[in-house]
Amino acid sequence: GNEPYVAKPIYTAEAKKTRGREKLAYLTLLSGVVDQSEDLGNDNHFIATRILIWQLLHNPSTRTNGSIDVVVMVTPTVTESRRARLRKDGAIVHTVELMKTEKSSWIKTEVPRWGEVITKLRAWEMTQYSRILMLDSDIMLRAPLDGIFDDPATKIQRTLDSENTEYTVIEGEASMP
Repeated sequence: GNEPYVAKPIYTAEAKKTRGREKLAYLTLLSGVVDQSEDLGNDNHFIATRILIWQLLHNPSTRTNGSIDVVVMVTPTVTESRRARLRKDGAIVHTVELMKTEKSSWIKTEVPRWGEVITKLRAWEMTQYSRILMLDSDIMLRAPLDGIFDDPATKIQRTLDSENTEYTVIEGEASMP
C-alpha cells in the first residue's frame, strides 16, 4: 500500500569479503559561507552535518558497523571551533581548498554558496579510499547504509575495451581510460 520503498541491499559472502579489503568512506561537505559566528547552535548547516554524523556513528538504528570512515570535507572558511566539535562527534575532518576562488574565471555562479558547493568535486582527489558514498548533510537516514557497498552496481568496474566494443570515439574526445 502506502509504505515507502526501502531498498534491500544484496548481501553475499563474496561481497562482504571484498568490502573487507577496501578502505571505504561516507563523505559530506561543510562550507563556512553561511554563518561565521561562534553561535554554533544557530548554524543550521552545521547542525545538519552533526545530525548526519550522529546517524552514521551513534544512532543504533542507522549507524555504520565501524569499518567505514565518516569524513567531513571542510573548506578553509569553516571555523576551528566547528572542526573541533566534528572531531569530538567522531568524524574525520578533511580540509580541502575551494574549487572557486576570487581568481577563478571558469566557475560563474549567481549564488555565492554555489561556489563553495562545487568543492564537492574535491572528493575525486581522496584516493586514500577505494569507494566513497557522498551524502548531503540534510538527509535523514532510516536504516544503515553499509549494504550499499555490497551492491554489485557500486563495485569498481573495469572500463570496456574500446577495441572490442561498438563504441566510437567522438571527434575531439579522449579515449576511454
